[in-house]
Amino acid sequence: MIAEEPSSSTPADAVRRPKIYRSQVPEISTGERVARVIVEAYPRLTMGARVQPLETDEVRSALMSRVRQRGTKPELVVRALLTDLGVRYRLNTNTLPGSPDISNKRAKKAIYVHGCFWHRHAGCRRTTTPKRNRVFWLEKFKRNEQRDAEKSAALVALGFDLLVVWECESERLPALRARLDRFWHSASNR
Repeated sequence: MIAEEPSSSTPADAVRRPKIYRSQVPEISTGERVARVIVEAYPRLTMGARVQPLETDEVRSALMSRVRQRGTKPELVVRALLTDLGVRYRLNTNTLPGSPDISNKRAKKAIYVHGCFWHRHAGCRRTTTPKRNRVFWLEKFKRNEQRDAEKSAALVALGFDLLVVWECESERLPALRARLDRFWHSASNR
């Protein structure tokens, strides 16, 4: 029995049973709880080894919901540089294929700011594949790459000039600024 807080009056049965207050119970994740149950239920199976906490669907879902899709740090860096260059743009235009992160319909320019992990930047140290549930991740990354290629082709078919800025490029500001300036102020990138 876990009590919310101690009360000033103590009933007769509270004297016999010690109360455990929430402040005394350590916070543990669902995965750690599952791991403890496995160790306690099957001690011979685990042989006393530390069991990796299992991530349940709720835990994984909570972690993944914290990953931003819009307004990421690399995107904010690109937007600040474009504003400094005097460029006018719109964000996440949903009337264009793939809803480019930054676009200008009149100039027919579109910019995608891709995360190196999610969009598989070739040769980048951030392009890693999780060891756990590897088949799922490989399929997910493959679908991401296919979707990126389809949306990019659709934008180019509409006559847009397209630039992909990678997350790791947002750390090298002078080079990125020069690249954005060349892209935005050129007549056409084809």
